[in-house]
Amino acid sequence: MMNQDKFEELLLDRLDKIDERMTAIENRIGNLEQTTSWIKGKLEGRSEVNHIVLTSISIIVAIGAVIVAWLK
Repeated sequence: MMNQDKFEELLLDRLDKIDERMTAIENRIGNLEQTTSWIKGKLEGRSEVNHIVLTSISIIVAIGAVIVAWLK
């Protein structure tokens, strides 16, 4: 009976440790998801800025071409 009590105590201790580790893993995954979302947002923001800059440059070049063609 003593061995069974020790076994149960050891088993409960191991289960508690597993539960703690699972909680830590869940927290890390949550942090990783937040970080990934933040990075994704930054990349999407950069993409929008790049698109705006390229569109602006294209418009300026087109206007410049029209002005040069008109002056000739």
